[in-house]
Amino acid sequence: MSQNPERARPSDRLNVAGMREVLTAHGYSEPFTAAPAPSPLLGPWRTGRTQQFNMKASPDTVQRFAAICRAYNWPSGLTLQHAVLALEEKLAQVRLTKGRDLEP
Repeated sequence: MSQNPERARPSDRLNVAGMREVLTAHGYSEPFTAAPAPSPLLGPWRTGRTQQFNMKASPDTVQRFAAICRAYNWPSGLTLQHAVLALEEKLAQVRLTKGRDLEP
């Protein structure tokens, strides 16, 4: 708030009682109602995932991963969870050698 009343900004001189009178005179019943309760969800995805995961991949792999996310309307974290689960199930069925890149 400004120290000098002559130099006060309009927002510094807010007259709540006067605003109520004007609003009531123009047909508004109660201008100062309580705000609605906030939604329990602040965004579209509340997943509990807190760890960041970055890696290098070929452009084709990134495009295919993004296509799966779009097709199922899944966030990337959920798509990764499904991919890891599917890979674990597949690895339990077949024997692959451990190590670096195999032939694609």
